[in-house]
Amino acid sequence: MYFRTPKVLNRFVAFAAELVEQVMKDSEANTVEFLGYKIDTSEKSFTEIKKEIKETNRVDYIKTQLALLNEFVKFKALDGLVVIELIGDQEFITSDNPVEISNSLGDGFNLFDARNSIYVPLDPKHALFIAPKKEEAIINMVFYHKDDFFQHVVLNNSVFENAERWIIGTSTGVDKFLIDHEEYGKPATDNHPIINKFKEKIQLLGTMALLTEKGVTNNNHELVDFMKNLKHHKLYEESIDLQHTYNQMKAMGLDI
Repeated sequence: MYFRTPKVLNRFVAFAAELVEQVMKDSEANTVEFLGYKIDTSEKSFTEIKKEIKETNRVDYIKTQLALLNEFVKFKALDGLVVIELIGDQEFITSDNPVEISNSLGDGFNLFDARNSIYVPLDPKHALFIAPKKEEAIINMVFYHKDDFFQHVVLNNSVFENAERWIIGTSTGVDKFLIDHEEYGKPATDNHPIINKFKEKIQLLGTMALLTEKGVTNNNHELVDFMKNLKHHKLYEESIDLQHTYNQMKAMGLDI
């Protein structure tokens, strides 16, 4: 899906056509040489020049993309696979450029950066997350994760930013996204309720992770007490993450 998207080619074509047009303005010549071939600019519109550049470079572009695709599949073959299920009324959207590839360090895009994460909306309620590979990771398995807010807001916003021309989804999903995008696109203070809730949830999950390092057993009284109290926490009822973790602990035999 990533390599079949013509967004990169279209960006190159637009840039090249603008460059040719600028040369035309600065010169009385009727031909411009560009990347080894000549473009006859006499009596041609900007649209016609773009079309000519695109058609001339299309085959080379496809060959390059196919070669990159083959190497990219090998490079990502051992990465982790997670399907995210969206709970609640919200929906995922997609676009004409549906694959989000990025890393949290944000130090420039490199397709073959091992730290990259990949997100792909699959349908209104599911998205695929391809996690960076780790030495201790379990391969040849698909893991499942439930989300009711945070990841869907981030992914939908990324889909919107990466789109070239089209946002795609159900009428309900697109309408809800437009409302969310306006609301969550506003500047937020450090005391914004959403930020406070997220910080509090991260703190809870961090404490839980530290306690589980001492063993997920009923002899770990700190963990047992923490999990018992967690079910009565104000964030529990609205957080799929906390509910899912609680149920996992209980299924592992924790007396909570």
